[in-house]
Amino acid sequence: MLEENLKNRLVASRLQAGDPHRVSLPKWPGLLVVGVNVTPPQAYEIIIKTDQNIHYPEDLTNNSDFNTSLMRLFNIPTHADRQSVLSREGSFPHPLNEQKLEIEQKRLDKSEKLKKDLGIIDLQYLSNSRIGSCWIGGSNGWIDSDGHVFCANQNIGKWPTVAEVLSDWALIAKQFPYLTLVSQLLSGEICCEDTHPLVEFVVSSGEVTAFACGSGHPKISEPASQTDNDLMDALNSSSFGVGITAERLRDMLICVYGSEYPQYDRAYFDHCLYESRVLLDAGKKRKT
Repeated sequence: MLEENLKNRLVASRLQAGDPHRVSLPKWPGLLVVGVNVTPPQAYEIIIKTDQNIHYPEDLTNNSDFNTSLMRLFNIPTHADRQSVLSREGSFPHPLNEQKLEIEQKRLDKSEKLKKDLGIIDLQYLSNSRIGSCWIGGSNGWIDSDGHVFCANQNIGKWPTVAEVLSDWALIAKQFPYLTLVSQLLSGEICCEDTHPLVEFVVSSGEVTAFACGSGHPKISEPASQTDNDLMDALNSSSFGVGITAERLRDMLICVYGSEYPQYDRAYFDHCLYESRVLLDAGKKRKT
């Protein structure tokens, strides 16, 4: 029934006269998404490939232990690992600040390579942060790991344009052609009363269509803003910000990529670590 309803909306959208690009969006429009459920393996793929921070999760959440567990999962040198190299002042054949800059630049380059190997798509507004998030509301997104496609408690921004959001949905539709969903952007934030849909996007069969919503156009779902109590409960939770544990993420990675899932290439870092230890040991021997 839901899938048939979404397909009917796709047909209707092609008959709409309203030009979506003439719609002016507020600073933080509420985002509504309703879609046909996908399989868990498909959900894993979407969650990983639409996460904009998973390829370097050092600051993914405010839980440093969780962040470190994800870095270990991808074989990424942690802050402590890097400090073990950079704190050895005088142990390099060239100035320490140059070595630090070189290591940090290599870190950025290798992170970008991991991002490419994972197949992460660049999104401005429609990323999923189901694995973890620093946001006060915790992990979030428009799909969960069970395959439910739904969102009614988020805003996007700030100051998005219809063209930018349409571009995001087009990238998502192309990458995941099995997705069928409808999304709306509202005239105000999720927490605001008396909002109405301004623009609607219909994703189906690898394509996306958008149209401006006319007066009286119904919302696809009712917004469900988090209460102050919800936010306080989340903040006080020991797992605040953590959506998917490192152990479960490992299983998801294996499901999507196989047992040899993409990992960070730390050969350069390991060489620096070896070099620093050799030179440090040599310095100790000279002192004795």
